[in-house]
Amino acid sequence: MPSPMRAAGRMLRSALLDQIGLKLFSVAVAVLLWLVFVEAPELTSSVSVPVEFKNFPAGLDTGAEMPDEVQLQISGPRDVLASGGLGKTAVVLDLSNFNRPGERTYTVADSVYGLPARVRLVRAIPFQLRLSLEPHVSRQVPVKLRFAGPVPAGFTVAQQIIVPPSVTISGPQSQVERVESVQSDPFEFATIEVGEEDKDKTLQGHLPVYVGNARVRIDSSSAVDVKIQLQRIRN
Repeated sequence: MPSPMRAAGRMLRSALLDQIGLKLFSVAVAVLLWLVFVEAPELTSSVSVPVEFKNFPAGLDTGAEMPDEVQLQISGPRDVLASGGLGKTAVVLDLSNFNRPGERTYTVADSVYGLPARVRLVRAIPFQLRLSLEPHVSRQVPVKLRFAGPVPAGFTVAQQIIVPPSVTISGPQSQVERVESVQSDPFEFATIEVGEEDKDKTLQGHLPVYVGNARVRIDSSSAVDVKIQLQRIRN
């Protein structure tokens, strides 16, 4: 039967070995962390991120054009920049206190959200964004019919009917007021066969319509039915 002294010695040796093992493990973890966080090379890179709006006020619309994206120059460890962790990064403009028409300037660096840990913003291009808000309005504008190619020989256009004759457009007030009309796609006369025996001829088509302002949209039907009455020219 082992003496109490021997048992105590074994327990002491076991405790010392356990402590040495824990110390070696701690040293290994510290070295690994040092390699990851200290030795990882830091790089500077540029990335385009979207501009987003928070708490956009009802009844208003963006007036002047502003970029959909901004360029951020960022710096951080190579592994973080290469990991694709920037997918949630964006410039978020908070419009909580912007509830009437006017202008407001935002500093981009103060509005960047979602940068990964260990990545810092060096600079933003542009440095600032100026947001202009104005009333969102709608109104009716006429549809203008376009023709492609000459009218068939010996005929003239006696009448043209467009259904509907107008469409509803909407957008920022300043942009909507600039639009006087929308245009149809061209009506093709080249595909029309007209015989010498024809006196009058009715042509029909279904044509998309186009509003030539990127800030304005068509809220009603984006196509029209057209009916064209050709009449033979009588000498």
